[in-house]
Amino acid sequence: MSEKMRNDGQSGDSDGKGQEKLPAGSAGKRILLVTFGCQMNVRDSQVVSGLLIKEGFELVDDYLCAGVILFNTCSVRQHAEERVFSLIGEYMRKRNRSLSSGVAAPLIGILGCMAKNYGQKIFERAPLVDFAVGPDDIEKVPGIINRLISDKENGAAPKGSFFFSRKIWEVDGGQRPEEVYHSNFHENNKCAYIVISEGCSNFCSYCIVPHVRGRLRHRHYKDILREIEEAIAFGISSVLLLGQNVNSYKDKDVNFVKLLSLVDKLKGLNDFTFMTSHPKDATPDLFKAIAVLKKIKKDLHLPLQSGSDKILRLMNRGYTKRMYLELAQDYRKIVKGGRLSTDIIVGFPGESGLDFKETFDLFKMLKFDSSFIFKYSPRPHTAAFSMQDDVIKEEKERRHALMLNLQKSILASVCFLFFSFSQAHALNIDRVKVCYLNQDYKGAIQEGSRLIAQDRYSSELYYFLGLSFLKEGQYLRAAESFKVVINNLKESRLKEEARIGLADTYLLKGDHNNAKNIYNEILISNPKTKFKDQIQQRLSGIEPKKEGVFSVQVGSFANIDNAKNLVKKLNSGGYFAYFEEYGQGGDRSYRVRVGKLNTRQEAEGLARRLSREGHPTKIFPE
Repeated sequence: MSEKMRNDGQSGDSDGKGQEKLPAGSAGKRILLVTFGCQMNVRDSQVVSGLLIKEGFELVDDYLCAGVILFNTCSVRQHAEERVFSLIGEYMRKRNRSLSSGVAAPLIGILGCMAKNYGQKIFERAPLVDFAVGPDDIEKVPGIINRLISDKENGAAPKGSFFFSRKIWEVDGGQRPEEVYHSNFHENNKCAYIVISEGCSNFCSYCIVPHVRGRLRHRHYKDILREIEEAIAFGISSVLLLGQNVNSYKDKDVNFVKLLSLVDKLKGLNDFTFMTSHPKDATPDLFKAIAVLKKIKKDLHLPLQSGSDKILRLMNRGYTKRMYLELAQDYRKIVKGGRLSTDIIVGFPGESGLDFKETFDLFKMLKFDSSFIFKYSPRPHTAAFSMQDDVIKEEKERRHALMLNLQKSILASVCFLFFSFSQAHALNIDRVKVCYLNQDYKGAIQEGSRLIAQDRYSSELYYFLGLSFLKEGQYLRAAESFKVVINNLKESRLKEEARIGLADTYLLKGDHNNAKNIYNEILISNPKTKFKDQIQQRLSGIEPKKEGVFSVQVGSFANIDNAKNLVKKLNSGGYFAYFEEYGQGGDRSYRVRVGKLNTRQEAEGLARRLSREGHPTKIFPE
């Protein structure tokens, strides 16, 4: 039996108190999906989203109104796993504080690599979790949720008990059904992520991927081309081909180079790229294809990991320092002006000071355009897990800092400016900046979330994530991102900007008191702030409510997302709009209002203007 259940009677409440799970009806159909990890995980979340939408579920971005919270997880680093466990408790604590005790708690599901890594032990580590689904079973997610909801509505659990004292975990699936990739859901309408292969058979000694995603399986090339054509039909003109080792792709007589040439011929496609390549399978033929194909981006991500032959052997990478150097030199000769990026791990077991120097020197010689630099993190099930983790934390951090500074100095030497928004690849954070400045806020959120899951976080990253969440109307996540800059990153030079961002978040949510307090605190603590005019403009629109101040109500909603969307639309049209929350529990409503006017005459004029645009209007106070 592939679907496993256990009856453990464990509590689903963070305080150990019984709280009834999902109510019958539509509340359980609202889904919040939080994604951690690489682009493969981002695409998996899109697949799940498409499947859920087809089953009548609604995607939301507010955990307070979600009936189900899904975490699509990453196990590559311990930090990413701990963040998931932390968020589960954090969401439930905030929800319990924000909502009345009669409001049902959400179902919580763990998807992806952590589900496979932990199996049923996930419920011991996180008793609040109701179900877990591995990477190869994601097509079953809608059915599992529907079953949980149906069991509750049909009285499968005794009244007053927890919705599900039994837990469900699905982690033993094989290759995914092909049709999961054809739900035609792409969160980013500018670029489609296309999976060409699943799993990995390289078994690098530090990497958990083969253990949680299985051995390498390739999709049929015709199915890949069909998915790309479907994305093009929806107006998407850029594609990223994904796999743990794309250049090992093989489907009958179609290898990876042949696949690239077929993709290049597709009508309606403007450009495409791929990741990730493995040096042991990279060839000059691949470089020649990058050079001659018209639509492919002239980029290559080729993970080095270490410049020491001893460490490369311990990592089971399958190549030597000389082999990598020759590949990099061939690439730059063949692909004129092509960009080369890489991955580095510092502090691997047995890495001496001399081993690290070899990595440092090779990196300096090759002058990579960008890089992801990681501190080694022991992962269960891997060969390296049994090795002695003998490089102390402080030394890992020192080596990590040296590599980061080397990358910055290389970029500066080739005239990439650290704060130049026009350069998409100056640093990894710039990908987030460029998405934001191009108004691709969802793209910025995807890329930023991926970097955070890989420990590549900084004050800049969280700040731009906050701005992107704010633009998307995801106010709770915007506030959380700004608070990280303010409270957790003590050396940040963006604290004042983040405080303004937090105040703006409160303002758009309709929490004028908190917004006003923060704005005033900034002016008091720094009277010469360069944002003085901006803050005073904000303050002029949020004078405290008093008799004689009028506003125009244009809608009242039971669903907070509808209120947010209307506020966003009105603000983009030049109005000062906000929403206010009224009532409790099932009687809660969200009232959208426009303006803070001194006279009824002004309010009547505003109401007439809004009415001409098709909005129902009512003036307050009456």
